[in-house]
Amino acid sequence: MFTYLKMKKYEYTLKLKFYKMIVKFMNNQTEIKSFLEFVQKLYSALKDVPPEELQKEFISNLAEIVHETNNNP
Repeated sequence: MFTYLKMKKYEYTLKLKFYKMIVKFMNNQTEIKSFLEFVQKLYSALKDVPPEELQKEFISNLAEIVHETNNNP
């Protein structure tokens, strides 16, 4: 009987760790999704820029997107 209780305790501990890992993974997915949206906005802003002006436009568009993101969380 003692072995059974010990086994159940171990089982619940493993389940708890597994569920915590799933929650952590799901929270990370929202961060990945927001990052992909950010990259998509940046790409759409820079897709028609000539290579000579790319650095200046990249920096200005990056600053603009970050500013918009900070104002509208």
